[in-house]
Amino acid sequence: MTLKIKFEVHSNTLENLVPDFIRFTSSINEETSTITLNFYNPTQLFNLNLIINEEKSIKASLFLNSNWKYTTKDIRIIWVKGKPFILQAVFLLTSKTESKNLKIYLDKNNLLN
Repeated sequence: MTLKIKFEVHSNTLENLVPDFIRFTSSINEETSTITLNFYNPTQLFNLNLIINEEKSIKASLFLNSNWKYTTKDIRIIWVKGKPFILQAVFLLTSKTESKNLKIYLDKNNLLN
């Protein structure tokens, strides 16, 4: 099973991407958690010049199944030697039940690296 990811810039969309690395972290009391999706060599995914030059925000959506959809505008690009190396989408969950359910889902489907 894979995660369904969609990036949107204006009306341009790129759907069904597979992250190269998934990181799930949660607070000690599991009240909040984050899931970070890394995409290596993002220039192969889409034209980064479009993203960098746009004044508008970039939005990423994560679809786990028909019931769960998470959206973020926390998109980061990590540069190495002047070239984009990693595109990260960071999703913050602020519900204890959502955090637990997401962790169970990721573990059950072997999606954690």
